[in-house]
Amino acid sequence: MTTDKGVWNLQQVRDKQLQDLWGYTAFGDAGGLYSYGYNDTGELGQNNRTKYSSPVQIPGSWKDAGGVKSDGTLWTWGGNNIGALGLNNLTSYSSPVQVPGTTWKAAFGTVRPTSETSVAAIKTDGTLWTWGFNFYGQLGQNEAGSPGSPSNEKSTSLSSPTQVPGTTWGTEGHNKFGWSGGYSSWTAIKTDGTLWAWGAQGYGNLGQNQANVYYSSPVQIGTDSTWKSISRGQSSAFMGTKTDGTLWGWGRNEFGQLGFNSTANYSSPTQIPGTTWDIATGGFYNGVVTKTDGTLWIMGYGNYGGLGLATPAGDTGNTKYSSPVQIGTDSTWSRPVPLGQYAAGAIKTDGTLWVWGQNEGGKLGLNSTANSNSPVQVTGAWVDSRGFANATRSIKEL
Repeated sequence: MTTDKGVWNLQQVRDKQLQDLWGYTAFGDAGGLYSYGYNDTGELGQNNRTKYSSPVQIPGSWKDAGGVKSDGTLWTWGGNNIGALGLNNLTSYSSPVQVPGTTWKAAFGTVRPTSETSVAAIKTDGTLWTWGFNFYGQLGQNEAGSPGSPSNEKSTSLSSPTQVPGTTWGTEGHNKFGWSGGYSSWTAIKTDGTLWAWGAQGYGNLGQNQANVYYSSPVQIGTDSTWKSISRGQSSAFMGTKTDGTLWGWGRNEFGQLGFNSTANYSSPTQIPGTTWDIATGGFYNGVVTKTDGTLWIMGYGNYGGLGLATPAGDTGNTKYSSPVQIGTDSTWSRPVPLGQYAAGAIKTDGTLWVWGQNEGGKLGLNSTANSNSPVQVTGAWVDSRGFANATRSIKEL
């Protein structure tokens, strides 16, 4: 059932979790790109299907972990049965293949072994482009098609980059784009500081004070123009910080991952106590946030040690914190990074990367597959790291 504004009733749509997608962070002009974890469809870009539990370099000079090189070209690899590689075909590749164009700035999303991958990318002129799976209108093209069974998904998907209207999506990228992996949806902060969302809203995760609808074109969340950062990677939920140091959350909250000291869902942005919050991101069922004093805080679901609080690594999932809890006592944390389901990480001011949680397939890069219930350093000095499902890409300075 549709309306004239491109909004659909999700009660007719299957309640199914979609894949983890990535966010984007760019630092410096160039770096060495490394991948590790599962590799069933070549998603590590190593020209093989071998799993790696420690970082292995992908040749080239890279600008960001989304696949943009320092020369502005965009490269993709992995599974492609829905056209999510943006190559105008359905062929999978286990090594990087170039997407047309030379003015790409950043890419968000993931290439993983699933038919439900959506990708977004920005160019240096501030335009936004999307492709891949489009069942919930998450490509923002205002033509998502009718809700239906998975057999209808390909008819609404795009296998090559298509522009979303507008030229003010920004070129910074760093913590300005967010995605939700439960119901496939996106959020973005424009250059004027306003916040926009599109895709599926199963738990209020589009911030529209309603649930069980989806939008196939961007819709503004509130009227504020002071948004600073937006989280990436949470399941049907988002967290964001404003320039005044406040932290806000909305969407799915059954494990307390929004930090409200409750497990109720929220369908519009609601403030989490405090005024010194800096950058927010998320794991599958947790939220990770830095404060301006360099401390690191987490909330949500503790399965597999995913909260980094030294709870039992084999935890069955009963450990939950519905209010922010500090990880350790260090005050040298720079920013959190999303590492897929049941895992999280953060980078310190000295460039060291620390990770914890589920380590299936070796996705933590610790040269093992053992879970970790507290932060453990990944060897090297890193500027970016992003996980998708059970694989990870990270960038070192050249």
